Amino acid sequence: MNVVSTQGALLVRRALRSQNGRVGIWADTATAIGTSLAERLRHWRGIRRTRKRLSELDDRMLADLGFHRDQIGLVARRGHLPEWDEM
Repeated sequence: MNVVSTQGALLVRRALRSQNGRVGIWADTATAIGTSLAERLRHWRGIRRTRKRLSELDDRMLADLGFHRDQIGLVARRGHLPEWDEM
């Protein structure tokens, strides 16, 4: 978790703090949802960035890496090409 998402979680907890000073179940739930959403966005941005960078390479460079242009999305999502028994 980075500093921005940590600060956001603290702000949500403060905003939803009950009168007796304890954080309620709604604050914990909102924090968990916000953290989960931030992690998913960070993950998908990384995949999009990888796809973009790999798409900029020519076919010869992709072949040097061991895959074809139509496998860019798969490599971006998994980080590697699947073995034949995984397909």
